Amino acid sequence: MKLQLLIIACITLAISCGRARPAGFWANFHEDLLIESRSDHGPWGGHSTWLWKSDTTTFTDAAVIDFAKKNGWTIADSLTLLADTINSTNLPELKVDAYSVDLLKSTVIPRLEPGDCTIIIFKTGWMAVEPGNARETFVNGFAVSNAAGTRLTIYHQWGE
Repeated sequence: MKLQLLIIACITLAISCGRARPAGFWANFHEDLLIESRSDHGPWGGHSTWLWKSDTTTFTDAAVIDFAKKNGWTIADSLTLLADTINSTNLPELKVDAYSVDLLKSTVIPRLEPGDCTIIIFKTGWMAVEPGNARETFVNGFAVSNAAGTRLTIYHQWGE
């Protein structure tokens, strides 16, 4: 009996560890223009970032939203930031929870390139939990595109 339980536990662990990384579907978005993919996964959470660049292709908001929607992400809000006003203290009021705004301020805004940009905020189905389990959110995916639409970055954070 103990051996059977051990075998079942090992099979369950192997199956769950073999799953694709959270939001890994983004690697299939304009694969030919993907120049960077980074992720850090641990037993309690992680984060992933994808970056696309093109001299000619335009990454439209509609295409990003459509691709995300086909893969289970839903749009929660969006905002446009002008180059001279980009900082985490003067964001417009958003339709997302306070922890999502904190993730935006700590994860996305500090990494923005100079210039105007659009940020699309997504509900991902993966939960992000503030350390200490104080707050949690499913709104933890962010797509950032420059004004020309030639650069796109996806940020996704989940777990604690």
